[in-house]
Order: sequence, then structure tokens, then C-alpha cells
Amino acid sequence: MLLIISHEGNLRQKYSDPYFNKIKNSLEKLRDTIKNEGINTSLVFVDNPQSTNPINLTKVQNDSSDAILDLIQQFYKNNTNLKYLLIVGGHQIIPFHTIQQSHVDNSDHLVYSDAPYASSDNDFLLPEWIVGRIPDGKSNDSNFLISELETAINAHSSHTNHKVKSMGCVASSWQLPSQRIYENISQSHSLLINPSTTVSSNNIKDCLYHYFNLHGNQTSKFWYGADGRNLSAAVSTDVINTTKVPNAIVISQACYGAYIIQKNPDNAISLMYLKMGAKCVIGSTATAYGNNGTSPILYYSDLIADKFLRKIACGKKCGDAFIETKIEYYQESLQNNDKYAEKTLIEFVLYGDPTL
Repeated sequence: MLLIISHEGNLRQKYSDPYFNKIKNSLEKLRDTIKNEGINTSLVFVDNPQSTNPINLTKVQNDSSDAILDLIQQFYKNNTNLKYLLIVGGHQIIPFHTIQQSHVDNSDHLVYSDAPYASSDNDFLLPEWIVGRIPDGKSNDSNFLISELETAINAHSSHTNHKVKSMGCVASSWQLPSQRIYENISQSHSLLINPSTTVSSNNIKDCLYHYFNLHGNQTSKFWYGADGRNLSAAVSTDVINTTKVPNAIVISQACYGAYIIQKNPDNAISLMYLKMGAKCVIGSTATAYGNNGTSPILYYSDLIADKFLRKIACGKKCGDAFIETKIEYYQESLQNNDKYAEKTLIEFVLYGDPTL
């Protein structure tokens, strides 16, 4: 079962009534498209009693993450076959949870996360259902969100070419673990190493799998390679904006690779990928951790990328691959009260329709 949620009042306030109606029409079309695939699907505007009452829910009294989580958990009590949750809208519409993590890294006092939305109790490190989010940007232009919904609708009826192409770009200092991960989807000799090579539109054209192990930050439109302490721009929103990437599946280990608070596609690579037709983007909303490059052994975000790409390459749905990755990671990495492993689970999110 799939539950699609959004917040009508916040959408109307941000986009105005006529554009809300266009968004609603696209949401209803997506719901019906997924229903036609045999997945029982409910669309709920969490603040509208005409939407919540028919399925025995009480509308939220405010738009806090806790109030919305309470509604989701109530839905689960009535529908224990819940498998997928799709959040529509960014932080202004359906807020991320903000989780205190300063005991791990002073640079991340709060981590934005969708992890609590995947649990029926307070132990949200181990997900019980799959959460994906179709985010919008900071701008009041509704075209971006509507285009994402149309991408998801079209992706349900599209078929991928059997000749699957992949691309990857990684910092030279992380080449050893990155090659091991990239071999899940392609031969390691095709991996781009920065600063020697930067990503061009030709590199991403016609590729299904896109893998990055680069540096990032909260404000830049770039992800960076590095050789030692010297950062080098490896890929930018401008490059992604030159080429359509229909059905692309993207995973990035960059710090803040999925950070989208108060950002638009022009300064967030994750959002630009979605604008250009990617069906799934996996990334971290905060500082990510991994192997320092001295060996091919995989740690933290390396393991997330490795497990996810293994499962995707076997043909699993984006959401199924993501939750199986998180469950395996939990079972293998959280046995010793490792706070970095715990934070890694919290900060990695899925953007896109998890049923694709």
C-alpha cells in the first residue's frame, strides 16, 4: 500500500489557488497511475478534513513534523499493509524532522531527516516502511513541482533500454573505495577521477546510473573533487541543466548532497537532477562520512552507496532498494553504539517516487 501526503494550506499559500489546483490534478493522476499498477494508493492532504475524514483520520492542527507523523502512524494502525510513503513538497510544505546530532559533529547541530516518518514508534533508525519525497524548491514557481510529478507519472509507463549506461565521478583521494562501489554498475576504468577530469554533458547523457563520491557543502552549486587538501569543481548544476536525464537513478556521497533547505535547482544538484527528469536521487542532508581513501574497505556512506547500487542493479524498485539498504546497514553497523553509523542512517534520504 502507498500513502501520498501533502499539505493543502501550505501549497495554496505558496503557489496560489489556481496553481494548487494544477498540482492537485497531477497528484490525482499519479495516484491513479500507481493504482493501475495494482498498488492500493491513498492521497491525503493532511490539513483538509474532507481528505482525512473519509479514511478515519483527524486533520493535523498544525504543520509540525510531529503532528504529521502522528497522522501517518494513525494511518498505519488502520492500514498495517502500508509499504510506501510519498511526501510531496519540500521543507516549507511537509517539514523534515530536525534531529539533534551535535554530539557527533559540531558542524551539524541539527540534521534534516525523513527517517522518523518511516516508523510507528520512536525507534526510527530501523524503518518499517519506505519513505520517498518529491520536493519543491524555494521559488514560488509551481512548474518545478508539477514537472517532477509528471516525471513520476511518465516513468511508470516508460521502459529502460536493456543497454544500461553508467557514469561516475569521484575525488581522487577516495578512488580506492569508490572503484569498488562503482563496479556494481560499470567497469571501474570508466570512472571519472577529479581533479584530472570534470563532468560534462556528454558524460551524463543517456546514462541510467549516476554515482558520485565528492565533496559538497550547504550553499554551493558544485560538488568538488580533491587531491589532498585542494578542492576542485567536478560537477555543477549548470552541467546537469544542459542534458535531460530521463529515468536516471542518482546516488551521491557528497556532504549535503541532498540538502535543499531554501534552495532551488540552480544551486542544488539534487534538485537540478530532478528538474531534468531523474526518477530517484539518494543523498545526505548533512556531513557524510566514509573511507579516507587509504584502502578499499567501505565505511558509513560507502556502505549505503554500495548496498543501494547492488540492489538497483538487480532490478529492484528505488524504494525497495533503499529500505533494504537501510535495514542491512542497521543490522551490520549499529551493534556497537556507533554514533557516526547512526547519523548516516538518519541523514540519507530518497527523493522521487519510491514505487518506481
